[in-house]
Amino acid sequence: MLSRVAESLYWTGRLTERAGHVAQLLDVHLSLLLDSGQTSLEALARFWQQFLALCADPAEYARTEQPLVATMVSDYVIAGDQPGGILAALTSARESTRGVRESISIEVWEQLNTQYWQVKGASSARSWEQNPHAFLQQIKSGMGLLYGLVDETMLHDQGWSFLCFGRYFERAMNTARLLDVKFNLLTGPGNLLPTHHDPIDPIHWA
Repeated sequence: MLSRVAESLYWTGRLTERAGHVAQLLDVHLSLLLDSGQTSLEALARFWQQFLALCADPAEYARTEQPLVATMVSDYVIAGDQPGGILAALTSARESTRGVRESISIEVWEQLNTQYWQVKGASSARSWEQNPHAFLQQIKSGMGLLYGLVDETMLHDQGWSFLCFGRYFERAMNTARLLDVKFNLLTGPGNLLPTHHDPIDPIHWA
């Protein structure tokens, strides 16, 4: 297998996994925001700062000079031109796959292409704002369907192995980042176990 093909399939696996992971994170944090009952601007800014640490660069977001509020942060991670964005990940995955169409099945290509256009259309029209949960759920379901098609319609050859390697490597990186950020959040200074528990603490690990 050519190294160019292997690299493209590897990044396709990583980027599609990233898109699904960010959609899951945003969906959980929007629900968590409702459960937490936080209303002060300072608390909300801290909440979204911690969220950005999981899937983007908070310093890059700060350069946009946008407030740390739900709609602006959501738009940034959905349609923003940054590596952690859902649309950016799907765009790069689609471009990586276009050059190696002979190494994937037509079903995998069609599903990835469909998912890209759905997210792009919703991002341009900002129609996702009407029902963020349904929009994010559609992305997660679409990624699940894509992975199923990868397993069921592609030959389990070297190309399939590189795609899966990229997917699971990205998942490992995301899990490590999640544990790092959330552990420090829930334990506090010195990484000591807290003496009291907030009722929403278990949701952080959901």
